[in-house]
Amino acid sequence: MFTRIFRNHVFFLILWSLSTQSLLYGQEQVTGSFTDPRDGKTYKTVNIGGRWWMAENLNYVTEEGSWCMDGDADGSQYGRFYNWETAKVVPPPGWHLPSKQEFQTLLDSLGESRKERYQKLIRGGESGFDAILAGSYMGRYGKQGHSAHFWSSSRWWFSSLVRITENPWRLCLRKEDYVNIGHFAESNYGYNVRCVKNE
Repeated sequence: MFTRIFRNHVFFLILWSLSTQSLLYGQEQVTGSFTDPRDGKTYKTVNIGGRWWMAENLNYVTEEGSWCMDGDADGSQYGRFYNWETAKVVPPPGWHLPSKQEFQTLLDSLGESRKERYQKLIRGGESGFDAILAGSYMGRYGKQGHSAHFWSSSRWWFSSLVRITENPWRLCLRKEDYVNIGHFAESNYGYNVRCVKNE
């Protein structure tokens, strides 16, 4: 009996060790879900680099400052596209729009090369972030299937200083295995939102 208990204990330790290594090296997704109390919509979530991220685009309806893709009237496929001012106030309770630094920390946890980061972030990638190449809205929808853009809460330092134009930072993915955090976007553009849970 003692031998059986010992074997079971060793077996458990081996499984725990393998599971821990998988988590450390990004080989296993830690997922969950979150229900927005404002409208009852439920979103998949995933833990990446120790932070909880929404694994779907936010789809909270606002009176202005947001749009749905043509052919996706309820936003169930691509979520909604928000201008920056709306994006800053639309996250549900307990969540917030990521800062530039939070996006950078996310990328740093996924490897060093842009290609590696892209492949882990895109739908079906091992991080579980499941980014969709939904394109953007700039008076009309464009770049669907070619790029994805997610607003951050941070403004480019130069526009903060000069106050002529607002150029918020955003996470950008392009189909050619490319990902970066850029600021050459106007605040009235329509981009998707991925919220991160408050610490």
